[in-house]
Amino acid sequence: MNAIQRSPVPQTGDAVRTRPEFLVRRLRRDKPSDQGGRAAVFNTTFDGKQGDVACFTSNRAGVLIRIHRKVFGDGGPPGGSAGRGEKSRCRISCRRQFRMLGGHSDARQGLPEMTRNALGAAPAELSGDVVQFAPPEAAIRSGLKLDYGDVLIEPQPSEVSSRNDVEVSARIGFPRAARTEFDGVPVMAANMDGVGTFEMADALRSRRMFTCLAKHYSADELIEYFSAEPSRAGHAAVTIGLRDSDWRRFKTVAARLGGTLRYACLDAANGYVRKFADRVREFRAAYPDIVLIAGNVVTPEQTKLLAEAGADAVKVGIGGGSVCETRLKTGVGYPQFSAVLECAAAARQCGARIVADGGCTGPGDVAKALAAGADFVMLGGMLAGHKEGGGEVVSKRYRTGEVDADGNGLTEIRKFVEFYGMSSKTANERHFGGLKDYRASEGRTVMVPYRESLDETVADLLGGIRSACSYVGASSIGRLPERARFVRCNRTHNTVFI
Repeated sequence: MNAIQRSPVPQTGDAVRTRPEFLVRRLRRDKPSDQGGRAAVFNTTFDGKQGDVACFTSNRAGVLIRIHRKVFGDGGPPGGSAGRGEKSRCRISCRRQFRMLGGHSDARQGLPEMTRNALGAAPAELSGDVVQFAPPEAAIRSGLKLDYGDVLIEPQPSEVSSRNDVEVSARIGFPRAARTEFDGVPVMAANMDGVGTFEMADALRSRRMFTCLAKHYSADELIEYFSAEPSRAGHAAVTIGLRDSDWRRFKTVAARLGGTLRYACLDAANGYVRKFADRVREFRAAYPDIVLIAGNVVTPEQTKLLAEAGADAVKVGIGGGSVCETRLKTGVGYPQFSAVLECAAAARQCGARIVADGGCTGPGDVAKALAAGADFVMLGGMLAGHKEGGGEVVSKRYRTGEVDADGNGLTEIRKFVEFYGMSSKTANERHFGGLKDYRASEGRTVMVPYRESLDETVADLLGGIRSACSYVGASSIGRLPERARFVRCNRTHNTVFI
């Protein structure tokens, strides 16, 4: 298909003949359009009947002429401008709207000479849906958007003399679900295979952290898990998707557990589909006392919409995960630091929380997310590879490049665990019967180093957060956002030995 070319604005007196029986003779006047730009009324002739039946909208990016074919009844056309006068039987078919902004070059060849002259050099396409072009200034969201790697936290005068004095736990309430208050470290394990497991949830609960359980657990497994130790409900969420089977499974679990269940995570890669907001409203109406974590989105507008629909916490992040390829396959996303900063502000206006999901490569990024206003930070890749995540441990032998005393080459054994995105081909094969032919794999499958001790990972993470707080004078993790200021930078750290 050829690139769309833009036509010049028709002037008063120009004639554009789209079909022999449909003659648009001249531009009569401009008036504001509710679709943006200006709308113009044309005086037309349809089989000898007069009426104003066409309009165009224009903007700085070009002109879109929208021809609405109006079929008049026996009473004749409406008098005056379109939409006024005597009521008549008419029909406007969106599928018959004509697009006059260009398209296939050969579509112009069959037009009368008068039409070609009126349209100028740009070809015309007389089929398909109408395309509305936004002005350039409206097409691009204003302001430079930043990722974690584009900023550093600026140090501030501090009264915190020791990292050991920093409190890394927080008490986080949820206005709608008043009976539930989270008291712990606001770090969540992602609802992914290899991370959101029962074993990981128990291990993180002992460290006062939170886990969104993976979707693949059955109703019976979830019921058994929470029934065996009711206190688990304070640090774990049951994850559901948009499938009706997920909704039925959750209803079964909630009914069996009664008031034990306290958190649920409504998870979808695209939190912008209408069905997602509808499911949030449905959940809120059915379970007013259960904290609902819902996402993912990246814009303040959608954050506000989900919060007003009933979400207690909105998950923020699209395409930033370590095994996510959404940005590569679709071109869709939003720099994570800016998304957290903007969505956190929107959530506060609605009395909701946000969960910064994805994009963290180390403790410093977690600190930046919390400083930007995230109430929780969700981690996937940073927690992958531990024994608590399960998965088969694979041993591989590597040459070290060194030799022993006899000159024999030395080798070492390294252990790995498979880790993959939940929109990857691997995940689709394991949970959904394979990757459908209309979909692309939007996740990668990698082998991550096997880590025996979760203690070392958690200690490194909390140590980094404590240090960040001490640099800005925040005595607790909850004070970090009010003390933090950021500086844009070209390079955040030295990479010589990385």
